[in-house]
Amino acid sequence: MNSTIKVTEVLCYNDFNFYCKGLHEMKWSEVCNHYPSRFVLVEALKAVSNNCVRTIEEMTVVKEYDNPMQAWEGYKHYHKENPEREFYVFHTSKQEIEVIKEYFTGIRRS
Repeated sequence: MNSTIKVTEVLCYNDFNFYCKGLHEMKWSEVCNHYPSRFVLVEALKAVSNNCVRTIEEMTVVKEYDNPMQAWEGYKHYHKENPEREFYVFHTSKQEIEVIKEYFTGIRRS
């Protein structure tokens, strides 16, 4: 699977409008080479779903992290401010990236 993604240098402001600098397309393998052994927070720009599998065709690297807890906190922060945007966290040790869609059927507490 050769996932093509867009990687940017991103400056984030309090209102979470992104200022993108140096936008260029990269394959996932290139991202892995650029961010070896890192957690990356990405925003999907173009994705398709098929049989509960979400394939991300284009994405932007928003931020990189040292550990999964930092990445998860970053995800929650960005998602809370922009719930309509599609954010994911991946580790660059993965050769392929895909998202399995699972539907929540329980009761949520407030």
